Amino acid sequence: MPARAVRRLTGPARARARSWTPCRIAWDATGFTYAGACLSAVGAQGLTDASAIPARTVASWLKRIELGEGLTGIDVLVVDEAVMTDDRSAAQLLTEAARTGTQVLAIGDPLQLQAVGIGGWFREVHRLVGGLTLYENRRQRDASERAALDIWRTGDHRQALEMLAAAERVHPAATADEARSQMLMAWDKLRADWPDELDLLENLAVLAPTTTTWTSSTPAPRSCAARTAQPPARPRRRRPPADRSRTADPCHPH
Repeated sequence: MPARAVRRLTGPARARARSWTPCRIAWDATGFTYAGACLSAVGAQGLTDASAIPARTVASWLKRIELGEGLTGIDVLVVDEAVMTDDRSAAQLLTEAARTGTQVLAIGDPLQLQAVGIGGWFREVHRLVGGLTLYENRRQRDASERAALDIWRTGDHRQALEMLAAAERVHPAATADEARSQMLMAWDKLRADWPDELDLLENLAVLAPTTTTWTSSTPAPRSCAARTAQPPARPRRRRPPADRSRTADPCHPH
């Protein structure tokens, strides 16, 4: 593989996503062909939507390699969320890139989600090639959230949570009932800012894990359920087979 054929970039998520658009513009201007790879189909679509770089899943690229098509005709391969790609898959991509002369640009954050399989290649290669690092966080707009995230990334989660609590970004509760009460009271107070229901749905939502069950002792208010989400579909009840020996409907006697 030629020198500098593998480059690595690490940094916060939103900063990484926005870095590809100027790269794509430069590649278009110089006639380079490019494509993207991401572990998940959702991630691949997100890369395409954010940067107009046509992308597919890592599994799809590996299938192309298996069939002999591989990276032929691709000058630059962007591997987004590269930390989530396991070592064996990365090795296959890099081996194919060496064969076709494709430059691989991998971007990710070793402090975010890791590969399900054997991982660690991104951090080590980033060290070996002297990869770049992005420091500016563009996702969290609130200064207190950005500061707390910086602390969180150092591993001091307790201090980060204390900072978020002090800025009223995290609200602790002793029990689940107390947490639900706080959430619904805050929702009821804030919804006055969006009197239109469509604006309310776009700007304010109350979320809960799918495993959470509202019991009769802690019922969900109808106003909350109606304005924050569509009501769950009611299961269809199967009627017992009709008794053909009868001529009258026993449920509706004449």
